[in-house]
Amino acid sequence: MARTTWQVYEEGSGGGWSALTTIVVPNMDLQEDIVSTMNKLSLADGTIARLTPEQEYLSQPLSMNWVYLEDSTLYNNLKSWATTGKYLKISTHLSGIEFVGYFTSVRRVWSIAKTEWNVTAAFDVRDL
Repeated sequence: MARTTWQVYEEGSGGGWSALTTIVVPNMDLQEDIVSTMNKLSLADGTIARLTPEQEYLSQPLSMNWVYLEDSTLYNNLKSWATTGKYLKISTHLSGIEFVGYFTSVRRVWSIAKTEWNVTAAFDVRDL
């Protein structure tokens, strides 16, 4: 049975996106965390104020997990993108859902008794 894939694009020299390759969809759910940058301040009269800077929130890295990979192509691509700092856009199989950013870490675990790999990668999302 064929697995669903996501299209990966790289940023071109003119700022546009060109298709690079496809990757299989991670096996586990993605958790998208947003953290507010709001600051809590104590004013001179003792009241509390909240200040929101220009950048209102930060997106935390997505953890992508693949299990039972028999081929090392995905791992090699992820490793290359993480070590070279390639700026990427990932278009998911769902219309309008895309992630833009960098792979910042890759981990591969191999069970000696099997011929498959489990791979985990962190994708640092940049807000569009």
